[in-house]
Amino acid sequence: MFTITVEITQDRKKQLLEWVASFEDATGEHEKGLVTGLRWMIEKIGVKEHLNSEVAEVFSILINQDFINECSQKFEENWIDEVWNSGFALSIIAVLDLFNIQVLEFPTPKRTNRPLN
Repeated sequence: MFTITVEITQDRKKQLLEWVASFEDATGEHEKGLVTGLRWMIEKIGVKEHLNSEVAEVFSILINQDFINECSQKFEENWIDEVWNSGFALSIIAVLDLFNIQVLEFPTPKRTNRPLN
């Protein structure tokens, strides 16, 4: 188990809020999956209460094997042929990437996916 320090910069807040806002009224299944995944990750990482703050904040996020396992499991469960689920799975990767959290051994999809275009 280890702790990383993540700065919740205005740019990161803005990016998360823009992602959620852009898919808030989604009608497509992929976009609905994206916004649901974004909300899940915002809760999981614990940044929800910081999103509307006007200042950059630094706080610690506990990253342990349980956190990685839960994100990996959610990704694997949702990375299937269903369009909604693939949106959810992509949100997990996007939020981890936004916070520069790299998971070296992420699950690979068990099924062949259709293109998301």
